[in-house]
Amino acid sequence: MKDIKIGLVLAGGAARGIIHLGALKALEELEVKWSAMSGTSAGAIAGALYLSGHDPVEIFDIIKSSGVLKIVRPTWKSKGLLKHEFLRKLLLKYVAPSFEELSLPFYVPAVNLNTGEVDIFSAGELHAPVIASASIPMLFTPKRIAEGDYVDGGLRMNLPVRPLRDKMDKVIAINLMPLIPKEQPLKNVFEVGARVFDIALINNIAVDQEHADILIEDPSFAQFHKFTFQRVEERFQAGYDAVMAQRDRILALTSDRIG
Repeated sequence: MKDIKIGLVLAGGAARGIIHLGALKALEELEVKWSAMSGTSAGAIAGALYLSGHDPVEIFDIIKSSGVLKIVRPTWKSKGLLKHEFLRKLLLKYVAPSFEELSLPFYVPAVNLNTGEVDIFSAGELHAPVIASASIPMLFTPKRIAEGDYVDGGLRMNLPVRPLRDKMDKVIAINLMPLIPKEQPLKNVFEVGARVFDIALINNIAVDQEHADILIEDPSFAQFHKFTFQRVEERFQAGYDAVMAQRDRILALTSDRIG
């Protein structure tokens, strides 16, 4: 008999990434033991901070106290409107410099603009892949890694279950992008663009979510704007509550043994 290997997947979702922190706190309280993690975009940031030794409440305090409104800086002459200067400094201060220095194996998807393929980073220098995975196209400048320009992994793999599926016995995935019908008409081109981006993400999420043993998501996640950091305590609580709503299933899954 041996303990099963359990992987955790943290989806992308921009400012909804705060939800991951509440979810992580609940999972810690349930004493889930992980063997590996994967994360896209906001999930890559949350996972990198967590696996660098910061607990969920500490990460929440870091985000709140670090001037999150300064997270972006305009760069009108570049390939995107904004630079990830804030994120770069955050990673330098709080995140281990390499994948090998994290507490668990970690897998970070980012899309190579040159090839159009999603590449999974899991070894070597850590900060550049995390920045790349969080570089929303057109909004943020692409991140140069080796010979490629990389952008948000969510374009191809917003819920990165597949990097863990063949390595883990069970996988728990946290999806920040539930499909919710729009009841109000879209007001402007920004809202239209945001909705189109959401639908594209939802389509690729469907590919991965069927491979998760437990999918944690809640319609309440959709109420939180992806590009503002208002009501951060509510976001944290929503993640905590979504995990606890599946408490019995999680405990049943994590108590299984093989052999």
